[in-house]
Amino acid sequence: MRKLLLLSTLLVFFGNLYSQTAIATEANADTLRYEVPVWKIHPFSDSMRTDSTRKMLQNLYSPTFNKTPLPRNEVPLSPFLNLVYRKNTISKTWFFFISLCILILVIANRNFFRNLFYERYHALINRSRFNDLLANLKSNAGPSSIISVLTAQAVFAQLIVVWFIASGYTQLANNPLFFLVLLVMLLLWRLGLFLIQSLHCYILDLSTMHRIITLFKTNFELFAGILLIPLALVLYFNIEPLEHPWVAPLLMYLLLFLLLMRIFISVIMQIRYGYFNFFGVLYFCTLEILPHLLLYSFIRQTLT
Repeated sequence: MRKLLLLSTLLVFFGNLYSQTAIATEANADTLRYEVPVWKIHPFSDSMRTDSTRKMLQNLYSPTFNKTPLPRNEVPLSPFLNLVYRKNTISKTWFFFISLCILILVIANRNFFRNLFYERYHALINRSRFNDLLANLKSNAGPSSIISVLTAQAVFAQLIVVWFIASGYTQLANNPLFFLVLLVMLLLWRLGLFLIQSLHCYILDLSTMHRIITLFKTNFELFAGILLIPLALVLYFNIEPLEHPWVAPLLMYLLLFLLLMRIFISVIMQIRYGYFNFFGVLYFCTLEILPHLLLYSFIRQTLT
């Protein structure tokens, strides 16, 4: 009897101990299940077969749309009759304000230097008027020439921006900071050429020839820029690189034509005023053809 009582007591003790151990094991299992990190639940992120981490992030941060079509709505003004698409557009306001500033420069040049402005225009088509303008330049020719050069280079910078956009560089070129950098580069290029050419012509006693060529170039670029302002605006606000592939070649040929006109003006003025001699040819080849040829080669190598 005593042995049976001892045996039952031991069974009860070990039964209670087993049940407590089982409860503790389940509690630990729940704790471990909730403390397992996420990267252990999902396969390795670089797996070539499942890539479940990418799918998990896609499900978390990508919008979901209901793909079930809705029944036809008979309400005439219902917004559910037609699908609505969202289109990301680029800002084009800055280009309009830049064009407005260029027009202000043209108006200021016309109003403050009225006689000189019209003399520049007539000097393009009449040789005697050009000689009169060359002989009767006054002190206000300096500010007027600066405004004329700034106006022309700003329009040329606009055309280059449009050419970049038409070539597919929209994210780069459609930026006012890019336009300002481009304008500063054009002005520095023009100033550097002017200083080097002036020094060269001063040493070789060709200052009069350089004055003639510079004046005619300034007049030509001013009115060419005024005529090209509407073209730059129309192309910028209407081009789509994929829909109008002809815009980029057209602008490239136009910019090349403007560059060649600077060279043609130099040689024509030299021939017309009798400066086409050895030193004139040296000036033409060294300071007109060579710098622009180097610039063209640099741009071509950069973009290709």
